[in-house]
Amino acid sequence: MAGGSSAGGSTAGGATAGGATAGGSTAGGSTAGGSTAGGATAGGAPACTPTGPELCTDTLDNDCDAGADCADPKCLGLTCQTGTQNVCTAPNTCACGTYVTSVGTTQSGVRASLLEVAGRPRAFWVNSTAALYAECTSNCGTATPSWSTPVAVGAGYTDRSVRPLLHESGGVLSVLWRSGNFVYHSECAANCTVAASWTTPVDLSLGPNTSHTLGYDALNGLKIAAWETNLIADGGGLVYAECTSGCTAAGANWRPLLELPHDPSGTDLKLSALPDGGLRRIAAHFANDSNVIRYGECEADCLANGWAFVSLTGNAKDPSIVLDAQGLPRVFALNTNTNRLFVYRCTQRPCTVQANWSTTNLMASGHVTSGNYSDGSTFFVTSTVDAGALLLGTESGTTYTTANINLCTGAAARGERPHAYSGANDRLRVLHVAPPGINPSINFLYQAP
Repeated sequence: MAGGSSAGGSTAGGATAGGATAGGSTAGGSTAGGSTAGGATAGGAPACTPTGPELCTDTLDNDCDAGADCADPKCLGLTCQTGTQNVCTAPNTCACGTYVTSVGTTQSGVRASLLEVAGRPRAFWVNSTAALYAECTSNCGTATPSWSTPVAVGAGYTDRSVRPLLHESGGVLSVLWRSGNFVYHSECAANCTVAASWTTPVDLSLGPNTSHTLGYDALNGLKIAAWETNLIADGGGLVYAECTSGCTAAGANWRPLLELPHDPSGTDLKLSALPDGGLRRIAAHFANDSNVIRYGECEADCLANGWAFVSLTGNAKDPSIVLDAQGLPRVFALNTNTNRLFVYRCTQRPCTVQANWSTTNLMASGHVTSGNYSDGSTFFVTSTVDAGALLLGTESGTTYTTANINLCTGAAARGERPHAYSGANDRLRVLHVAPPGINPSINFLYQAP
């Protein structure tokens, strides 16, 4: 239920620095404030001598500039007690900051989308009866956030293998999802917890049969979408569309369609701003006809002949695109035959040249989502199997270090088909479905601060 109690045994607020206990482990133990930065201390004690960067775990003011451990703002969100889940959740406060709350009940196998606008997380998912939207309304950065009652934006569908897509551009939320043979689009500018605030869903496909392939992005007045159809005469299956005006008025405003000669199994789209004010369209999809990932880019004439594609080997489906700190694309995708996660990395431009890509068969995995930290470095979130332990992969040079996303008890959070983003202080927010049941909870995992 919206605003439910914290799951996994985590304690709201955790313990403060100074020795209190959080979830059975001692939080902190260091005294807020630590040594005095610069100059002599009261009573003639020697001046603080810097020994290096602040460590956040040793009760010392290592850099002599703001106090020890959690008293130093640089420690916010970082580990403050080795061997525990405790981090600096606030100035002078060392506590476990991982909270799990329920957004509502759903159905097993649901895939959801999550983003944050104006400091408040927003969620969108589809079950067999409706496409549903909910948002955090208060206490969003605490152990007890309040979530709105989910509202129906449009019709649902029994096949929940395709992720419905939620984006924000210019303060307007927009969604794209599949319902039966239709691909629906809707928008909301304000009061989105009220169903009437969403525009009447418009079918972009105008009737063609579709599958679990769906891509969407919106930036600077441009919206792009891709889906699968069975109406392409050349036996392809993937179509691409753009819209700049009247996008909620009629599907015809998303015409013409570009037909791509590939039988897809999952796709992702991304818009990237160019220095000249233009937009680069980026696409990745698995092509069943050739068992490769097809990666493409276009900057002009993108509904005709402006695209350039390159084939990336690995037989991996349902791609997720992210741009690294250098603005170069990385594609995460799942080989469903072996349940292995593949990472494709463009090492230099042009990224439409195969020799400029590296491929890594990284690890056992389930469905994957990717994103960026504040410095532009990349991460991914997955589970080794559906409903298994949630796992975080963090960019480390040319590869990734991985670790379970743990609850305050030390046990790994469990769930399936996660979607995640990095919030303040590079702490995670993850939407996922609880381990399967008749009516599993759709859960929001929040790492403070």
